[in-house]
Amino acid sequence: MGWVFTLRAGLKFMKQLKTAANYLFLLLVAGCAVSTTPVSDFRMGLAAYKQADYVEALSWYQRAADKGLADAQNNLGELYQGLPGVPEDLSKALYWYRLAAQQGNIKAMTHLSLMYEMGRGVPQDFAETLKWLRRAADSDASAQFRLGNIYHWGQGVPQDINEAMKWYRLAAAQGHMNANVAIECHTSVSRECAYLK
Repeated sequence: MGWVFTLRAGLKFMKQLKTAANYLFLLLVAGCAVSTTPVSDFRMGLAAYKQADYVEALSWYQRAADKGLADAQNNLGELYQGLPGVPEDLSKALYWYRLAAQQGNIKAMTHLSLMYEMGRGVPQDFAETLKWLRRAADSDASAQFRLGNIYHWGQGVPQDINEAMKWYRLAAAQGHMNANVAIECHTSVSRECAYLK
């Protein structure tokens, strides 16, 4: 008779546990729907992006971007440049890049500089290219290398090998491999520098 009592008590406990678990789940779901943070929204977007679910990523990034998260704003800009399921909208890409760049997001500054350099969604504008690229070059080796190339080739600026070398050296000091090759190219008369472009 003791085991029947134990079985009934166990089943009653399991039913209560299941009810408690369901309640906890509902609280969690309701809590997430009401009070997500921009960082948690961004992480959900990043997870969707890594699974190549760009539409879902767009939704999560949008939530985080609307809350002012610069990384999400940058990633929205990337999505609006055209990925499967996300129609290309260069004006939206530019908008989100600009918001992120104004908050100091280096990737967004680099994206903006490329849009202006290539005339992608905006008229080609080397002054804007240089503005955003110089801001990114304060700390980014790839931006420093690009500035070196711009001065090396005279793209929108007068060609200036000394200025190019300055930027190549800054990039090389941060470990940018192509910058080291560019420096070697300029210091050796036997090398061809055409690959730098």
